[in-house]
Amino acid sequence: MNKKKNMLVILLVTLMVFLSDFSLVYAADGYRNIKAWFGDINILNNGEKIGDHVPKFMVDGLIYVPIQKVGEIFDKNWSWDQVTHTMRFTDNPSKQNFNQKQNNMMMFMRLFEKEEKIKELEEKVKTLETKLEGKKEVTDLDDLEKDIKDKYDEIDDVEVNDIDLDDKGNDVEVKIEIDLDKDEREWKRVSESELEDYLENIYDEIKYAVEDLDDVKGEIETKSRKYDDIEFIFNSRGQVRFDLDNDSVNDLENELEDEYDKIDDEVRVDFELRGDKDKIYVDIQIESDHEDDDFDDLSRSDVENYIKDLCRDILDEFDDADIDGKIEDSDGYKEVKFDVDLGYDLDIDW
Repeated sequence: MNKKKNMLVILLVTLMVFLSDFSLVYAADGYRNIKAWFGDINILNNGEKIGDHVPKFMVDGLIYVPIQKVGEIFDKNWSWDQVTHTMRFTDNPSKQNFNQKQNNMMMFMRLFEKEEKIKELEEKVKTLETKLEGKKEVTDLDDLEKDIKDKYDEIDDVEVNDIDLDDKGNDVEVKIEIDLDKDEREWKRVSESELEDYLENIYDEIKYAVEDLDDVKGEIETKSRKYDDIEFIFNSRGQVRFDLDNDSVNDLENELEDEYDKIDDEVRVDFELRGDKDKIYVDIQIESDHEDDDFDDLSRSDVENYIKDLCRDILDEFDDADIDGKIEDSDGYKEVKFDVDLGYDLDIDW
């Protein structure tokens, strides 16, 4: 009789309940007859066939196998409490140790990654501190001047013959020498924005290296009878402003300002002409009370017609001039850039 009871414990447990720790308790005591199907039932664990010599059968669609074999498959310890009729499963101690080792390894890797990140940040801090110390140690402009000459030896394709930095107390004057008798064709292809970028990069170098800097200004010497020298100065935000005015350009600006003080009779603007008979710069600024919303309401054709008419009137006066221009808001953010070459080929960058 005891042997039959033990066999019942071994056989009558379903496979589907062994995926986690649990306790299985009989709902009621006693014996009942069951109808079971015995056949060729295969058990595969990770593709490996197991339990060839273990009895297996099916009752009402459920497959039954010995509980000991199930415990081995899922690496569980099991025990049977005869008093309470309770089957207990627990993790194998070796598996618990393995899981703990895995957790410890993951924690170690996370700590290692954090330590490496801390080291990386510390190196960045040291680099910045070194740069700041280097900035404070600059007492003359000789080394800076040499460095700038090496880095900024061309304006686009125009060769820069010399760059001179002159210390004026808290101010620095910059003199840039080019030869437009030699590089006239290349100079005509230099846009205002390219010239601005070139000068503002030099300003950034000076601002970084010189402590307590107030103003930076200077001039580009063209070494040409045909082209005037170009004076420039930087505002507090490091943006360059040119002084290219001459009397004839000023006169044309005065003639056109009433006619071109609005775009499509909707958006009021201020515009300024600068330059000479070979190159005219057009700065159009949207007045502060007619900014984003009103300007965005204009169609592209309205803006394009305004630019075309303005450029046509400029070329009527200076027929050999290249034109570079921009439309921007009062904060200096460029909205539209345009240029016209000698063949009156208008290009608009939206």
